[in-house]
Amino acid sequence: KDCYLATKILFLASGHGGNLKFLYLLSKVYPALDISISVIGDRECGALAFAKARGIDNELLSIDLCDQSNLMESINQLNPDLIFTTIHKILTDSIIDTFSSRLVNLHYSLLPNHSGLIGLKCLESAIANRDFLLGVTTHRVNSILDGGTPFVQSCFQNTFDLRTAVKISFRVGCKQVWSIVSGLVGSETLTATVSEEMIFGSKVHHIPEIVVLPSEVDDAFWSEL
Repeated sequence: KDCYLATKILFLASGHGGNLKFLYLLSKVYPALDISISVIGDRECGALAFAKARGIDNELLSIDLCDQSNLMESINQLNPDLIFTTIHKILTDSIIDTFSSRLVNLHYSLLPNHSGLIGLKCLESAIANRDFLLGVTTHRVNSILDGGTPFVQSCFQNTFDLRTAVKISFRVGCKQVWSIVSGLVGSETLTATVSEEMIFGSKVHHIPEIVVLPSEVDDAFWSEL
């Protein structure tokens, strides 16, 4: 369905910015997705470099663990509809309380498993722990670290191949981001059903069912990421 509203999306980032790149490139090949994107980074990182290279609104901000009034001010000025946070800082209660309905975190594990870890360390920990299932969770952000209510969880069998697990998890994470953005700005809604698909030879289950990506997201699109 192509019913979208202009939406302002903010990424709080410390890393490579893979999901930022995905959503930005998607907005370029799928014009029905009418969004504006901003990036705040707490360090020079891949996400900020990408934003600068593509002319995306960006800011490098020193973020204190206790006093995040400067971050509060920047977010208020941007007034985003949705905030994806993969920043390597714990947000203060004042930030969470103010923006709780808009904060979303993506975590490369089946939470609550391996909570508190950052980025690919979740996958490394799950493989080292010999978990039967690996997964990806997008969830609301609350005052409990990685303890917010999940929007979507996806899982796939652990084959103990980190490289493949990273590829699957990134692809799944992008699809979860798209599902959340679609639910926010369009007429699609997540259902209570379970879906499954094959990604890089592994069967992946999504709970609830995710929103299908536009046909413009083909092999050539993924190769840009």
